Amino acid sequence: VAPVTENEKTVTECVSAVLGNEKVSVLDNFFDIGGDSLKAIELSAKLETNGYEITVKEIFDSKNIRELAEKLTENNSEYVKVEYGSILPATQAQMRIYTSQNMKPDSAHYNIPYAFKVKELDISELENSINKLIQRHESLRTHFNTVNAQVMQVIEESASVIVEKLESDDISLLNTPFDLQKAPLLRVGYYENTVFIVTHHIVSDGETMNVLLRELNELYMGRSLPETVQ
Repeated sequence: VAPVTENEKTVTECVSAVLGNEKVSVLDNFFDIGGDSLKAIELSAKLETNGYEITVKEIFDSKNIRELAEKLTENNSEYVKVEYGSILPATQAQMRIYTSQNMKPDSAHYNIPYAFKVKELDISELENSINKLIQRHESLRTHFNTVNAQVMQVIEESASVIVEKLESDDISLLNTPFDLQKAPLLRVGYYENTVFIVTHHIVSDGETMNVLLRELNELYMGRSLPETVQ
């Protein structure tokens, strides 16, 4: 079903760009056609660049694109066009996490650790694949600051990590507090044939990590991924 209102057209175009899917109906559910938590954050940011405000929660709560379009509100701020290094308002969820983390800067409470084993570990290929993933997803190149008492997110043009060699299989060696003002909010390490990944909840959650791990596996195996929004 084709969009009718201007809001429906805008949302459909943004969803199509974020998901890389040209055929989007206003009756489609965002998550049924390839959306996930990470893509929801990207969609929220993309709609903001088009002059609209929408929270990630509202994206989750909308049963289809039409309902999502009805929830759009005009953004009267000066943030019209996204340029790397420029600032964007953080989502409500990000603001809560940012505030909580700053109250306890020595806490790793919002860290999300993962570990998995591989038969043969190619450190160079792992590092190359991780950095391709960072370049692929804007959220992995994002850090946070406060401007005039408002939490803002900054998307860097590029960011990278160095895969660390750990002294044991204790993930706590890698699971230390993040500085939210420095991107990427992601660490990768290894011990023998076990890989450890730690990221911060302000840029990821359980669902997005599942997506990232699937894509990491594809890249590590030398397979290509479909194009995504940058």
